[in-house]
Amino acid sequence: AADHIFKGIRRVSIGGASHGGSFKVFRGPGSTGDRNPEELQVVADLEECLRTRQAWYLGWRAYLVCCTVMFGLGMLSAILPSLNMGQLITLAPIVAEAQSRTALMMLVAHQSRELMLDDGLSRTTRRQASRLVADSLQQLIDADNAVRHGNGRGIGQGADARNAYHNRIMYSVCFLPTWNGDFVVTRGGVDG
Repeated sequence: AADHIFKGIRRVSIGGASHGGSFKVFRGPGSTGDRNPEELQVVADLEECLRTRQAWYLGWRAYLVCCTVMFGLGMLSAILPSLNMGQLITLAPIVAEAQSRTALMMLVAHQSRELMLDDGLSRTTRRQASRLVADSLQQLIDADNAVRHGNGRGIGQGADARNAYHNRIMYSVCFLPTWNGDFVVTRGGVDG
């Protein structure tokens, strides 16, 4: 088929050159204009050859599938976050409270050490130091309850209500090795 097309093109171009030395311009596949039947046959053969040898990914069906998939993914990226808007809104306060838990744990440890040493370097009395430890411990418990259970400190829904992975870690029994090799059974969390 390709040899037939090229012979036809050569015949048409030679014929065009013999009739005045100029080639006729093809006006497109739909317009016949002043073409002779040989030109029309060459154009039809060439279009058929190109159509049959065209890769599948250059066809209009492939573009339609790609556009449909892209449109669907765009809609999903717009719809899915709106379904979890309540969780997204409380994400920043949960992260802030989780970070404040770490700071409060260090503060409780520091103030407990100052209470035990009672050497006067912290410039607090024993009563003030014990009150500071109790206040810091209460803040730590409040922050932990806000992160885990919500309903406080700007957190509407805590991690316990919406995160099964968090619950498996926090509320599972774990065996921790001690300094002498024995294992201690503990549960996660401040109040649990």
